[in-house]
Amino acid sequence: MRKTSAQRGFILIYVIGILVFLELVGLGVAYALRVNAQQVINDKEGVQNEMILGSALQFAAAQAIKTRLAEPMVATLPKEESAKLVLWKMGMGPYLANIHGRDVEIYVEDGGDLPDINALTKEDIQRIFRALGAREDEAATLADTLVKAREIIGRARDANGFATMEQLLELEFLPPRYKFGGASEESGKPEAMPGLIQLVTVGTGMRSVSLNTAPLAVIGALCNADAAKMEKFATARAAAAAALPPKKLTLAEAAQILGEIANQVLRDSATTLYRFRVRMAQGKRIYEATALAKEDGKSFNFYSYRFTQTGE
Repeated sequence: MRKTSAQRGFILIYVIGILVFLELVGLGVAYALRVNAQQVINDKEGVQNEMILGSALQFAAAQAIKTRLAEPMVATLPKEESAKLVLWKMGMGPYLANIHGRDVEIYVEDGGDLPDINALTKEDIQRIFRALGAREDEAATLADTLVKAREIIGRARDANGFATMEQLLELEFLPPRYKFGGASEESGKPEAMPGLIQLVTVGTGMRSVSLNTAPLAVIGALCNADAAKMEKFATARAAAAAALPPKKLTLAEAAQILGEIANQVLRDSATTLYRFRVRMAQGKRIYEATALAKEDGKSFNFYSYRFTQTGE
């Protein structure tokens, strides 16, 4: 039986449809392969750059140890000679180094300027969420849930709370803006706010923080200080840092401004806890690695390592 024109037209449309479908599938597969290939390239670059930054962390630690060992000798040198030396001291930098042919910025920071989330009380955590821009009721709920999660994770590990910063940042109930920072939804605070990643750490076991280097938001939360007290404290700290030669506030001075609680949660003495932060760029991508390290005689014990990459 001969097919009608309508039937032949329908078959033609059907065949064309199949061909178009196959073409789209082919394009989709090709695109997926290109995307996967690009992902492999990006992953390879990420691994290579993480290895470079790992070497940079070891280099920074070696320089810091050399500085600590050389300090007694440097103190005996004339000022003209000692001024020529590059000493990798805590709180100074950034230092520049060429690691495996790549330019890397290196920061040697006070590892005691952030509190350990495992050492904070529920009230501390609630006030930190307030500092992150959360409403009072939201901050209370988040703090309560976080403390419960900390207890569950701690029991599972047979240890105290979170093992790494990543465990904290993986909590699904925490909105991303409270983990990594972003715009606050609270009326009157449209500016960008910090995140937990900038205000707390994991692994130090310390609730107290360095009063001259800790973020003001952390100090305000730990001391339960109002805006007026924090403004006065910030002014005093900035004035001390701007003095010639630079000065540091004492714990007694901080307590005069913030109250007796400052003696419990702030510290003006140096710690043996370092935070090494290394950073480099490749095109539009920024790679950064951070590690806490505790000085142990002539070496450092590293822990709480974190590697991140941002940009396209």
